Amino acid sequence: MMRSEGSRGGFPGKNEAAINKSGGINIDGKNYTFDVIAYDNKYTASEGAKVGQALVNRDGVKYVVFALGMAPVRALQALSEKQGVILF
Repeated sequence: MMRSEGSRGGFPGKNEAAINKSGGINIDGKNYTFDVIAYDNKYTASEGAKVGQALVNRDGVKYVVFALGMAPVRALQALSEKQGVILF
């Protein structure tokens, strides 16, 4: 599952596919593959909350990596803590 909405960096899809094809990421002797889901939080708290709802409730993510902007991250953090999603 890979969904990219508003991403400009080119990361979603290209590097993810190469990493997964090579066996994923090895942590403590176990390999993990992953999906990249990217949304544009428009650097606002309201959009950060909307994106957070989509990631947690619709997409069912367990981890959020590289969220940007203090206001959107705080909105996402409030939701992620309640749902047990790790934000880093």
